[in-house]
Amino acid sequence: MSEKRPVDSMSRETEESPGFIRRYRLPILLALVAICLYAGSILYILFGRGQVS
Repeated sequence: MSEKRPVDSMSRETEESPGFIRRYRLPILLALVAICLYAGSILYILFGRGQVS
């Protein structure tokens, strides 16, 4: 098992960005949706109701 660990860490460095995107794709997507909804609600409160004209 100890022989496998350095090889695993080396392969992990080469595939770090695709693995990161693949692993955290759903939470990142949900966070982007939440940020867009939050920003949209603020813009609606400011401009949709006509408080800022």
